[in-house]
Amino acid sequence: MTGTTVAGSVIAQLQHVRFTYDEGKSWALDDISLTIHQGERICIVGPNGSGKSTLSRVLAGLVAPDDGSVTLMGQVVCDDESGVNPDAYRAARRSIGAVFQNPEDQLVTTVVEDEVAFGPENLAVPTGEIGHRIDKSLKIVRMASSRHNDPTLMSGGQQQRISIADMLAMDSKVLVLDEPTAMLDPDSRADVLTTLNWLQARGTTLVIVTHLPEDLASATRIVRLEHGHVISDEQQNVTAPDASTAAHELAAKVCSEEVQEAEGVAAEESQLKEHHEYHLICGGIVETTHVHKDDAAAEVGQNETDTDQPIISMKNVSFRYPGAERTPLQAINLDIDAGTSTAIVGENGSGKTTFAKLLSGLVTPTSGSITVAGLPIATDSHTKKPSKRANTKKLRELHRKVGFVMQHPEQQLFAQTVFEDVAFGPRNQGLDENQIKAQVSETLQLLGIEHLAQRSPFELSGGQQRLAAIAGVLACKPSVLVLDEPTAGLDDQASAIIVRVLRELQAQGITILLITHNVALAKQATDHALVLGWLEDNLHKQLELVGIPWDSIGIPTPPSENVGGAPSSTNAKYSWVASLDARSKMLGLLVLMCTAFTMTNWVQLGIGLVAALGLVAAARITPARLWHAIRWFVAMFIFVALLNVLVVHSGTVLLHWGPLVISDEGVKLGVLYALRFTIVVVLGAVLLETTTPVAMTDAFESLMRPFARLGWHVQEVALVMSLALRFLPTLARETIAVRTAQACRGGAVESGNLLARLRALLSIIMSVFAAALRHADTLSLALDARCFEEGLQRTHWRVMRMRVRDWVLLGGVVVICVALWLCRGFAL
Repeated sequence: MTGTTVAGSVIAQLQHVRFTYDEGKSWALDDISLTIHQGERICIVGPNGSGKSTLSRVLAGLVAPDDGSVTLMGQVVCDDESGVNPDAYRAARRSIGAVFQNPEDQLVTTVVEDEVAFGPENLAVPTGEIGHRIDKSLKIVRMASSRHNDPTLMSGGQQQRISIADMLAMDSKVLVLDEPTAMLDPDSRADVLTTLNWLQARGTTLVIVTHLPEDLASATRIVRLEHGHVISDEQQNVTAPDASTAAHELAAKVCSEEVQEAEGVAAEESQLKEHHEYHLICGGIVETTHVHKDDAAAEVGQNETDTDQPIISMKNVSFRYPGAERTPLQAINLDIDAGTSTAIVGENGSGKTTFAKLLSGLVTPTSGSITVAGLPIATDSHTKKPSKRANTKKLRELHRKVGFVMQHPEQQLFAQTVFEDVAFGPRNQGLDENQIKAQVSETLQLLGIEHLAQRSPFELSGGQQRLAAIAGVLACKPSVLVLDEPTAGLDDQASAIIVRVLRELQAQGITILLITHNVALAKQATDHALVLGWLEDNLHKQLELVGIPWDSIGIPTPPSENVGGAPSSTNAKYSWVASLDARSKMLGLLVLMCTAFTMTNWVQLGIGLVAALGLVAAARITPARLWHAIRWFVAMFIFVALLNVLVVHSGTVLLHWGPLVISDEGVKLGVLYALRFTIVVVLGAVLLETTTPVAMTDAFESLMRPFARLGWHVQEVALVMSLALRFLPTLARETIAVRTAQACRGGAVESGNLLARLRALLSIIMSVFAAALRHADTLSLALDARCFEEGLQRTHWRVMRMRVRDWVLLGGVVVICVALWLCRGFAL
């Protein structure tokens, strides 16, 4: 079949399309017929599980239907007679951009600017033009200051903005967005809508899956789905934005970012203040902010914790992620009474999710003390060292009292059915089967998903999975409930259920902390509001706008932060080693790592250690950072050295005690092997700390290019290497998150009888395995959306060029190798 061109301005045409995930047992899309014309702005709405995300993937050319015909960008990509045409799909996708519901799954690199460059590189955009597109796209989404940062460590809202920048850089004629503003704060949401107006004004066709009313205001059509069917397709009487007006609005957003941010945040705070006891939590506030329980709430059910004491207390708490240049939380002082309901709001990246992780014992503060439900989960060390983390026993007790609904709770699903997944917590609490059944049924009914009890959680829609995961936490009956964006991606009905549930739980005496960007949700579900984060230069103006006298709360000047990746004298990213061409660095360090295994005497070991430590200094890697990177390897090498000491008995006997014999040769060989491996690991740490995965894989591809003439798939192997470097840390983080989430439901691997431990371990393995499969599936779609193809002739934004410093490194490596060869005759 050949790609057949369809005349006219039709961008996409679906005729009698059907799609199934379970071999026809149910249909996610059933007899969908839809035509989209150039320049339209279509919003797809409907309840959770209605097929919206599936339809968006069909329109983006990422999946093919089981029945029906699809025409995209003038290409008949599939029909019932000829089937799927891969060439037509590839041609169509070059003009279609897609933004996924979960932005983290769409990221393919660990540096923001490399992430944005990936799509244009696949389109063979000239190198100079790629740089221009990166600058423009990041400015539009207000992420230009973070271009050197790692997007995988950012908040969900920041990742969403970067995903949008990815598509803007590809200059797509059609943009398909699945819940593009669900994870954004109001100001960022307004920025995205302004950007979409600008795109629409210049002729870009927009298809937006959404639940938010503000997204519908500028839609030319609203398509409503239910149970896989189009039940309505309504034209909207809206005037398309004028190109010059839209461009002016976009320029105003980009050029006056600080003013826009101040007004947006202040407006959000003012809305909250109308209905809430309002608190502004900024780093450095000396006085403790106290969230009190009001008289009405005090008459309701009592919590198990002594209500005379705050159930949550934070004293001078600060937190900074290892290796990060910015402190999202600094000097926070806060008390929260039991039985209160509090909304935690703030702009993307202000530290809201970190705040939740601190309260749940997921991370330990850099300094300060935290007490939750009477348990000291972190104690200030009163030194430069981090706060002391609570022991395992106290953390297990904390997990029985605190329920944490993560930002992506569906990632912790693992059982064969929703009922079994929700029953995991109650079963770990030792309840009998009748009690488990009653508790699970009650929770499912509370959330309105009892009809999903026997369904596989992996067959549900994103919104249904979220409700099932929330049910798993609620079934454990926690006394403190922390929820991170629980309604993101939920329809109005499901969101209303969440509000009702939270009010009912508060009436039972449960303390609620709700992290949200949805001001309406905060008003409906909570009684207090905490605005989190530094407000920087606009602090005083915002305090005046919301009516708080700034001179009465003792806020010092915010500390100077190295935000956005500006060069730092102690950052390995901006060191002499980091500035080297990745090819010379990889080649030189790999040669040194190999020569380490040839070292047989103290002189050679001394040369190797001096070379390794010299590179560490040139890389600006601090001792603490180096130790953090190699500590587990060093422990393993010490163990190997001890084995050598115990096994090798040649030479002079130093100690003979029964069967234990220690000789000088055994000690020498043990130390020799330990130092050899330590040199190798230190050199590897230098390479990893100063080289991004993209630079590493580009260098690998360049060095291996001669083998491409022999038919080797060098480019594909390099991509696999890059994706492995990108996703292995993500899977490691997810493993920790899943382990903690299961521990919150009583599934600690460290405690209980053997059967309970095996059950907890199996649940973690299943969740991580499901996450790996999900990442692999979504990653393949992400690569398709970014137009990556096997054998594709790509351009590269980062042009590799050997300079004097690179030849100096390689020359130094040669000198070291010669010195090691000359010293080979020395004795050990």
